[in-house]
Amino acid sequence: MKRLRFDDEQGSSWLSMRRMFNCRQEEKVNAIRACAGEIRFNACEYLINWSKNLEMVENSLINMRTKLFLNYNLEEVSITGQILMETAAERAAKVAKEAASHHKLMHLHISKMGRLIDKQVDRHFITPFRGTFDLNDSKLSRQLTIAMIYDFSMCNGLTDTGVALKKMSDVDEKYSITEPDTLQQIVSDLREGDIESSLDYLEAAQPEEDGNIRTYLHTQLITDNIELGSNNYDKAVKDLRRFKSPFVDDRQKFKHLVGALLVGKPSMIDIRYKYLFDFTNREILTLKMASFFIPYEAPLKNLMRFGMHAMIQLGDLFPVGFAPAAIDDNELPIEIGFHATHSSFTCPILKEQCDAENPPMRLICGHVISKDAINRLTTSIRQQRNSSRLSKFKCPYCPREQLLENTRQVDFLKWCESDYTDEEVQLFQFFN
Repeated sequence: MKRLRFDDEQGSSWLSMRRMFNCRQEEKVNAIRACAGEIRFNACEYLINWSKNLEMVENSLINMRTKLFLNYNLEEVSITGQILMETAAERAAKVAKEAASHHKLMHLHISKMGRLIDKQVDRHFITPFRGTFDLNDSKLSRQLTIAMIYDFSMCNGLTDTGVALKKMSDVDEKYSITEPDTLQQIVSDLREGDIESSLDYLEAAQPEEDGNIRTYLHTQLITDNIELGSNNYDKAVKDLRRFKSPFVDDRQKFKHLVGALLVGKPSMIDIRYKYLFDFTNREILTLKMASFFIPYEAPLKNLMRFGMHAMIQLGDLFPVGFAPAAIDDNELPIEIGFHATHSSFTCPILKEQCDAENPPMRLICGHVISKDAINRLTTSIRQQRNSSRLSKFKCPYCPREQLLENTRQVDFLKWCESDYTDEEVQLFQFFN
C-alpha cells in the first residue's frame, strides 16, 4: 500500500482549517460570554438599586401604619393620612411596574442565553472522528482483514503472497483459482513489458468474455515495438501477420497501426496515430487478464481505489471532531466525486441512442449528430430541390454548410481512471 505524504500545501491547508475552526469556536464563546455579562449586569443592578427601592417602600408602609392605624377610634382619615396612602400607592405601583419590566428583561436575557447555548454548543460531547471498525478489536476483525488481503493478492496475480499468507493464518479459500502458475506468469510478464504470453493464452483458451482485450494487447505490443526503434520493426510485422483476428471487426485501427509502423517513432506525436500510444493501459490489461482466472474484484482493491480519494479530507477533519449523531456507520462524512461516464451517445436531433448501425458522426463545425439524422436532412433537401443526389446540407445548430464526404464517424473510447491520481481522460477520438 502506498504511504500518504502530506506536502507543504496540504500542511498549510490543514493549519488554515485548524485556525478557522479555532476562530469559529472563539466567536461562539464570545457570544455566550456577552450574553452572560448582560445577565450579570442586570443582577447587580437588582442588588444595588432594588434593595433601596424596596426599603423605601417598606419605610413608607411602616410610617403610614404608625400615623393612621394606631388610633382605632378615628372614623375619618386625616389629610396627612390620605397623602401618605396616595404616596405609598404610587410608589407601590411604580415598584410593581419596574419589577415587571426588570423581570421581562431578565427573562429575555436568560432566554437569549439558552438559545445561544442550543445553537453554538453541540448537544453531545464532541469526539474526534475515528473509524468505528478496529482491525485489532476482535478475532473476527483480524480474520476479515487477513481475508481481504488474501483476496487482493490472489485476484491480482500475487499468488506467492497469497499462499504464504494462507500458511501463516487460518484463511478459508473461497475462490477457485484456475491455473495459478499461468496467472502468475502472465501478470509477471505484463509488468515486465512482455505481452506475447497473454496473447498466446487468449489464442489458445479463447475465453468467451475477452471483449476487446486482444485488440488492446496487440495494439500495445505493436506500439512497444515502435517505441523501441527500427531494430524491432521486423518483429512488429511478424506480430501483425501472426495476430490478425483481433482486427477483423476494426480494420480502421489495423490501418492506423500499419501507418504508425511505417512512420516509426514520429507517429508517437503524429495527430493521426498518437491515440494508439496509451501509457496508462498496461495496469488495466493486467487486471483484465487476472479476471479471466478469477472473475472477482477484491474488496480491498475498491477500498484503496475509492478510499484514497478521501484520505486527505478525512485527515483534515480528524482534529475538528463530530457529534456522534451526525455520523452514520455506513457512510463517510464527506462526498467523493468520480468521473461520470455513459456507455452510449444520444443524438440531439432524433433523441435516439446511437449504435453500430447508426453511429455518431462529427461535422466540420464540431457538432455531433447521428448518421440517421444526416440521412434525413439530406433526404428532405433532395425532395425540396428535386435532386437524385445531393451531398450538401446545413448543420441544425449553426448555418455552416456541410459536405457528406467531410463527416467523420466518432468512436468512443473507454474512460481510463487511475487508482490514486486523477488522469486526463480522452472522451473520444475521431478517425479519418
